[in-house]
Amino acid sequence: MSWATQFKIAIAGRDAAKVLEAFEALPPLERLSKEEAQELYDYLEQSVAILGEAREHEADEIAKMKKVRQFLKTNPYGGGNPV
Repeated sequence: MSWATQFKIAIAGRDAAKVLEAFEALPPLERLSKEEAQELYDYLEQSVAILGEAREHEADEIAKMKKVRQFLKTNPYGGGNPV
């Protein structure tokens, strides 16, 4: 599968992991034509947005885990024992 197809699939699915896989599948940039370089630029712009969304989601999940952890530490029924 070509790098362009990998980017199209990753972007359509808004899948951060697939975006990273597509990035790793890139050929050396010197081998890209001007049209391919422009296409890659467009894909990278969209990919940055997807990775930013994924980062925000992960930060939210970490914050939730920290709140639960703090609750378990302070809750007399939680016992403060690590899970």
